[in-house]
Amino acid sequence: MGDPKEDSAASQPAGITSDGKTPTEQNPWYVLATIAGEQRGEGIYKNLELKNRAYWNAWAGQHLSAEDKAEIKDGFGRSLFEGTPKWSEVEAEVTEAFTKRLPGLDLPDPAEIVDFQNVVFSARVSFDSFYFPAPAGFTDAKFSEHGDFTDAKFSERADFTHATFSKTANFYHATFSELADFNNAKFSKTADFNGATFSELADFNNAKFSKTADFNGATFSELADFIRATFSETADFTRATFSKAAFFTDATFSETADFGDATFSETADFISAGFSGPVTFVWTKFSGRADFTDASFDAPCNFREAEFKGAYPDLEGTLLHAKTNISAEDDFWPKTGKQKTGSRQDSEQGEEKRYRFLEDEPQTDKQAAQSCAHLRQNMAAQGLPEAAHFFFRREMTHRSRISRWWERPFYTLYRGVEYGYGVWQPVVGIIATWALGAGALWCWGCMSGWTAAGLSFSNIFRFFGFQRVHFEPEIINSLPFPLEVMTAVQTVVGFVLLFLLGLGLRNRFRLK
Repeated sequence: MGDPKEDSAASQPAGITSDGKTPTEQNPWYVLATIAGEQRGEGIYKNLELKNRAYWNAWAGQHLSAEDKAEIKDGFGRSLFEGTPKWSEVEAEVTEAFTKRLPGLDLPDPAEIVDFQNVVFSARVSFDSFYFPAPAGFTDAKFSEHGDFTDAKFSERADFTHATFSKTANFYHATFSELADFNNAKFSKTADFNGATFSELADFNNAKFSKTADFNGATFSELADFIRATFSETADFTRATFSKAAFFTDATFSETADFGDATFSETADFISAGFSGPVTFVWTKFSGRADFTDASFDAPCNFREAEFKGAYPDLEGTLLHAKTNISAEDDFWPKTGKQKTGSRQDSEQGEEKRYRFLEDEPQTDKQAAQSCAHLRQNMAAQGLPEAAHFFFRREMTHRSRISRWWERPFYTLYRGVEYGYGVWQPVVGIIATWALGAGALWCWGCMSGWTAAGLSFSNIFRFFGFQRVHFEPEIINSLPFPLEVMTAVQTVVGFVLLFLLGLGLRNRFRLK
């Protein structure tokens, strides 16, 4: 019988060690990616990068037509295959170099998975402008030096699950045509996804960003999953576009979080997210639900000119910072049309059931009122009465719709004077009450125009005592019963309108 160790080793595929891992220099795709030579030492050899890219793309695009190649472009609109030789021109050269480094192995088939699973990249590696023709597997890969995927094009799934980047990870303007899986990936230095395009699910669930996470201008065409992601330093999502739901549930932002000028077309889920540093949502557009339920803001948060077009932000249990800045103007908030009266139901999908509200449910009037109340309290605590009253008016609008039937006339009257903020409405009401009363007294009370006008005025301002001073009791007592009722109604209506006028003046000019 032979040696068990020899039998075991003999049973392993070529290039595979007994522990199931492939040494970097024996990985066929690594050899192919560095066919012109590896980056060693401190310097960056640009010519070497260009040669490696040309050979790789020639191999990767050998089955693509010229038209297909022309359609595969980098972030600047240039064909990724510009300057790439035809495979027939370099096949012999590449095959010879490959066989020299890995004797006995054939070149990988570009239709099969590009497998870098468990590979340890101990030297700087450049995949700048590389085209990946098949699923790319970097599961558990370790990048000890700079990992450069600038303008890389992943035509199918890109799997970086549990990948570790010890130095800068550069995915600047990279394109992910299918699933981009960075579940549990670890970025020890800057993670640069500036301008990256994610056409399918972008999964950064449980990812850890120890330094800057740069997603400035990134485009997420499908779901963006940052559930339980950890951002230890700056998280930059400036000008990012989220065409579908974005999930930052339970995410941790230890320093600055910048979502300025970002666009959320559907649900923006920040449930239970923790913001320890300053947060910016300046000019951010929320077309769907913005859910900050149970989120905590430990530092100032700036929502200046952020647009909430679809719904008010959900703020149940949210701890807003005392210096929250938010624009209290109609242009940035939902139209006060009729809201849904039912309750919101959670929507879940898939075995892991990680994603909630995959389809935006209309916000109920009760939820809208609660959000407005939360914002009103925060503005009042900051000593911003006008902003506080803005949210109070909107809160009352939604509460009126869920009030009991007998309460609604009072809400209607209150709404007519902007819930205690209007001045011109009570003034117009007083003038109309006076004019109608004067006309009725002149027509049916057999009075002169001046007497009718004066009596109508004194009815409205009866508490001033004008009626007793300027009009004889006989004039009042001689009025027909309908006019007596009218004068009584004038007094009641006048008192209410004067009260509302005083309330509006007090709120508008902050009178004590």
